Amino acid sequence: ERYDALGRPFEARFAALDAFHQDWSPIIPKEEIFDAISCQFALHYCFDEESTAKHTLRMVSQHLRKGGAFFGTIPDASTIME
Repeated sequence: ERYDALGRPFEARFAALDAFHQDWSPIIPKEEIFDAISCQFALHYCFDEESTAKHTLRMVSQHLRKGGAFFGTIPDASTIME
């Protein structure tokens, strides 16, 4: 809704899925490649198990154009606890 309200100022695609535990291909075909992939303040969820982290990185790698950018932000638990 926000993207639409801004008048679609750039080309973007949004998808809602459990990006850390599910295969992305039902929503994003394997041949679809992106210039940038962003995961803000949720990336820490992929570190519940090593296999989950590897799956997440594999999905990002499959869909990120060579030379593309991955933006990921992980909150600092120590700062949150303060």
